[in-house]
Amino acid sequence: PAAQELYSCGPHESTETFEVGDSQLDDESAITMDVGLAWQGENWLVDASIYRNNFSNFIYQQNQNREEDGLAVYKYVQQDAHLHGYEINVTRSWENGVQVQVFADAVVAKFDAGAQKDQYLPRMPANRQGLDISFHHYLWGAYARLTHYQTQDKLAGQETATPGFDQLNMGLNHLTAMRDGELKLYAVLQNVLDEEMAYHTSFVKDEVSQPGRNIKLGVSYLF
Repeated sequence: PAAQELYSCGPHESTETFEVGDSQLDDESAITMDVGLAWQGENWLVDASIYRNNFSNFIYQQNQNREEDGLAVYKYVQQDAHLHGYEINVTRSWENGVQVQVFADAVVAKFDAGAQKDQYLPRMPANRQGLDISFHHYLWGAYARLTHYQTQDKLAGQETATPGFDQLNMGLNHLTAMRDGELKLYAVLQNVLDEEMAYHTSFVKDEVSQPGRNIKLGVSYLF
């Protein structure tokens, strides 16, 4: 176990929780099975995998149904559990610098023992599907990435469902050769659709949404 899992006892500002560790936690171990398939053609790349992880003494934070200093108390506890899922990416490239990728991933996680046997683990990510289009030509680059997050309704006790949403990000960059390196100018437009977005993995998803439409401008020097 990590130090915070053993000895925490106090507020955690970023998650707005009061964390409590347990110095008696046992070692966590896992047996991992992963089967992957990759195929590459002249302009194609396909990469797919399925996996299952069986955990003994899986460590996670459990809501204790009480508050301390106005914060919900979460204690580090452990239980046998398993995760299984898949990942797939299909990419098509063209000689003119255009590349298109479709992708998807999903995971299901459940407890294997105790009073929570066959119940879902908390704060598991939602299933996703997406499309990524990018373009590179000499010193210019651009991309658009659309990701659909499904509604997460595979819930642990006391959790609330997290609505699905579509996240569209776009970017543009330019490189300028310098004497000792490269100067990169870039602009990134995030959440183009201005959707209300919350990730199920967040402790504060019901109180704090992800940022709305925003733009970032930047300069970096590569040497």
